[in-house]
Amino acid sequence: MSLSLGPVDFRVIIQDLLASLHATTAADLEYWTEAELYEWADETVQRLARNHGALVDRDPVALSAAVPSYALPARHISTIHVAVAKKALAPLSVQEAEALDATWPETQAGAGAAPTNYLGDVAGTETVRFYPTPSATATADLVFHRFPEEVELARPLLNAPVSLAPYFGWRILAEALGKESKAKMPEVAQHFTERVALFDQVIQSYWGSAQ
Repeated sequence: MSLSLGPVDFRVIIQDLLASLHATTAADLEYWTEAELYEWADETVQRLARNHGALVDRDPVALSAAVPSYALPARHISTIHVAVAKKALAPLSVQEAEALDATWPETQAGAGAAPTNYLGDVAGTETVRFYPTPSATATADLVFHRFPEEVELARPLLNAPVSLAPYFGWRILAEALGKESKAKMPEVAQHFTERVALFDQVIQSYWGSAQ
């Protein structure tokens, strides 16, 4: 499966679906609206981000001396990798930190030394804590699974592997042809639902989970 980041262009995906929806342009759609197609597209993208590890992002976190905890980036799902000065930090739970160092919340890194670990279970799911506490400014490189911004008519591009384009298209068709209308085709909708389910298995085996 291609890892090439396209980006995936939902304008192209939806244009390619129009013939299956008895239209040549979005304005010709009789039983659906273009807005609905984008809503189903966004639901599919957010579902993909929540269930699978295919959507990955990277952000820097600016560390300050004597400050151990930092807000995670917006729409963060789970952390994959953290590094400071190109050295990977090992994940650590609160229980492990307590077993390692009875006074770990007060422990600071030595002069010129960087933190060695990061904790994600100290204060909810929206912060990351570094151990030992940084003693100087530094930059932590954070790689993580992330919910993308909403896919919509005004924001049709998604940084995702281009090989996922058929997956998104099939899911939109399954929703459209399963909708109550004179054009409803439940057997065909079920066919595309089953295609999506098979693709889900491939995605899971290739990228794993986002949790």
